[in-house]
Amino acid sequence: MAKKYKLSLLCIAALYAWFIYAATTPDLPTPQNSLVFYSNQKRQDLDLTLRESLKQATRSIHLTMYALTESKIIEILQTKAGAGVDVKVFYDPSTGGKKLPSPIQSHPIQSRGLMHRKIVVIDDALVFLGSANMTRASLSLHDNLTCGIYHPGLSQFLQSPTASFFKFTIASQPAEIWLLPDKTGQALTTLLSQIHSAKTSISIAMFTLTHPALVEALSAAHRRGVAVTVALDYYAGRGASQKAVKHLTEIGIKILLSQGAQLLHHKWAYIDQETLILGSTNWTKAAFTKNQDCLLFLFELSQDQKKYLNTLWNIILLEGRII
Repeated sequence: MAKKYKLSLLCIAALYAWFIYAATTPDLPTPQNSLVFYSNQKRQDLDLTLRESLKQATRSIHLTMYALTESKIIEILQTKAGAGVDVKVFYDPSTGGKKLPSPIQSHPIQSRGLMHRKIVVIDDALVFLGSANMTRASLSLHDNLTCGIYHPGLSQFLQSPTASFFKFTIASQPAEIWLLPDKTGQALTTLLSQIHSAKTSISIAMFTLTHPALVEALSAAHRRGVAVTVALDYYAGRGASQKAVKHLTEIGIKILLSQGAQLLHHKWAYIDQETLILGSTNWTKAAFTKNQDCLLFLFELSQDQKKYLNTLWNIILLEGRII
């Protein structure tokens, strides 16, 4: 009896140790597992994930970040730069964040609009991009989705872009990314094309939706029988996006507004459960014509990716309120 009791205690201890390890060891992209999603709504610690990734850098860290104020991340960047890692940070000076200490190489970006990207590139191979800024609130409180990708080609493009568009594959999965603003208008055309080609469903989680061409494309999709559902941030839905909300609800599109103190800071669309469009881009005119943003298209989603997104979408539906 005592032996069985002792064995049970050992099993419990091992299970507890496993839970502690899993909670403190983030799942990072690798050549074998080259695409990973992260969202705090799925109880994933994005702050820990980024800190651990930065700590593993041995050669270079390239950040293009709208807001960077999280002190623990800044300390890691300073330590890495002091150890000889090439650390470059490109940021929007209008955010009023902390002055980054030397030897971090800080580069303020002045443009017609905001430098609104949220991109991390580590050791010329590992990329994180999405809607999360490197602030405590963005990483721990607000609702965000970030995508981690192991892809040296994408890393090189994001650090030294020679065009606004890059097409690539992740394993065998087709993908493309646009850097905004795009003077040709092709990024917006590509997004509109995806909406126009939707057959069954369009699920959108978006902080701000005001672009009239995108509002009209969603209206047209609804009229031809596509199930369109839009989840918006409460404050933006009652403010900047109010006109779009009024129009979409009047024609019968389901609109949800987030509840709670946190921002619904997502910027993604999930079409026919086959295509995901995400990045730092709100669906506004400024995002496509003035702001420096990024827009990633992931096609032919895997079953695991669909399962992740379906679960996240269900959480958003449960936490929101239909208007």
